[in-house]
Amino acid sequence: DARFHGEPRWQLAAGSVLRDVDQTAAALARLRPLDTVEAWRKCGEIIEDEEALDFWTKVLDSTEATHEDIDAAGKKAAELGRFGDCTRLYDLGIEKFPKQSGLLRFWCGETLRGAGRNRSALPYLEEAKQDPSGLNPSYGFRGLAKCLEALKRNDEAWKVWMELAQSDEAISQHLRDAAYFGATHGHATESHDLIGKALDNAPENEGRQADQRTTHYMAGWCQINLDDPAEAEKSFQTAMEMIEVDEKPGSDLLAGIVIAQWLGGKQEEALKSYQTLLDTTRSQESASIWTDPATLNALEWTEEELAAI
Repeated sequence: DARFHGEPRWQLAAGSVLRDVDQTAAALARLRPLDTVEAWRKCGEIIEDEEALDFWTKVLDSTEATHEDIDAAGKKAAELGRFGDCTRLYDLGIEKFPKQSGLLRFWCGETLRGAGRNRSALPYLEEAKQDPSGLNPSYGFRGLAKCLEALKRNDEAWKVWMELAQSDEAISQHLRDAAYFGATHGHATESHDLIGKALDNAPENEGRQADQRTTHYMAGWCQINLDDPAEAEKSFQTAMEMIEVDEKPGSDLLAGIVIAQWLGGKQEEALKSYQTLLDTTRSQESASIWTDPATLNALEWTEEELAAI
């Protein structure tokens, strides 16, 4: 401060550091007086009331505005419950950045879907699937399928999942999601096929083992819902064996083993595995989930999964 107090670049840097250590008021004291686009961006990100939109309006009115700014402004409007402003901002971006129009439609749809406004999200996600400008098409498929699923339009959702699974852009995550949807909606054969395709589709890099481990884990949940607890336990145990030495298993993986053993008639083993689940999660924030029926029942699990746990 003694050397650089009068320089806007210093105030911007200082404000950024103060923000990073949660000194919000001190950060804004540095940033608010600055008349630069970068300072307006940071104020728009930091401020948690409607004043944030005033700063985002300044950014979007400038010649330096980007399509990422549109997304940040739209998300902030949604956080504030200003959904009319949210869609207005994304519509502005779609018009202003035509080469990114598909991406912006997808972002708008996902923002609205994340806020539980699936009906409003649907047309944006449908348009993103039809015109994926600037967007990896597979994400457009997945967003639309998830939205249709939330709206209980399951036949349409399944059709989109299968379109995605058969496309060249599908990655293993999308195939796993499609397999789980199939398993929970009566498409057993397709679900098995999709899990196999996801294992084959794992990336050829250092992340391959982690990706395949996740696929075995998801195969276990598919098999739970396909009434095959023995195969589910094998899949979960395979995922366990692929965990790095210094890594703890996730609570959902341990819970999957408990459920598979319980449904497979291995009650004593299931109870021991349940104790392992409790011991492993005891120091975690999520520990109470596994001992509180009310919290368990609030999970977005299928009836079969909840009944077993």
